[in-house]
Amino acid sequence: MLRFRTLHLFLLLAAGSCASASIRSPSFPLAPEGGCEIHGSPLESRPSEQGTPHGSEPAFRNHLRISLGGRSLEDTTFWSPLEDQVAFGLEFARGEEGFGYEFALQSSGAEETVLLLGVPVDLRAEILEISGGVHYSQRLGDSPFLFQAGAGPSLVFARSEVQVPSTSTAASVDGATVGFYLHGGLDFRISRSLTLGVDLRFLETAGLDLESGTARVLGGDANYAQFTLNLGIHF
Repeated sequence: MLRFRTLHLFLLLAAGSCASASIRSPSFPLAPEGGCEIHGSPLESRPSEQGTPHGSEPAFRNHLRISLGGRSLEDTTFWSPLEDQVAFGLEFARGEEGFGYEFALQSSGAEETVLLLGVPVDLRAEILEISGGVHYSQRLGDSPFLFQAGAGPSLVFARSEVQVPSTSTAASVDGATVGFYLHGGLDFRISRSLTLGVDLRFLETAGLDLESGTARVLGGDANYAQFTLNLGIHF
């Protein structure tokens, strides 16, 4: 009987020792010689469950866009019959989503042959625009669409030529002016670094005088609305 009571007391003391160790050190697993172990420590390292979000795209800081489309000049009296021109552009922009900056080279031109007093006359007009300003881009949620826009000052050069093939005579006038452009469009990502998109661009100028030497020949403006298709290269 005494042995039973002694063994019972020893078991109670051992159980109390294990419970005391668990309370004193809950953050560290113990394996004393008495056989007590504590598992499930809150500090126990576990593999990270976080990863790259599904469908995320790599961030690119630069993009180059090549554009081709049509331009309509507003001053039809000044440019007729060459107010509708083929437009080509090359744009470089730097910046991830949000605000950055951009530089662009835009050009347009048109040719047409008209009859003047029964004589064929070749007409040609060309416009070159150098611009730079603020660029903004924003991805539309998790979709492959990317909104792009920009605005800033422009330097515009224009040239018009008249040639009479039957007499081999020609004359030209040119001029320059400044303006302010605004554009915006939507791009669709077709691969990791390529996009296809559309862009609408407007230019407002301070007026344009075409001169021959120092003589003013024509006066008007180079304001336009332009719609283009774009191929974008992101890197």
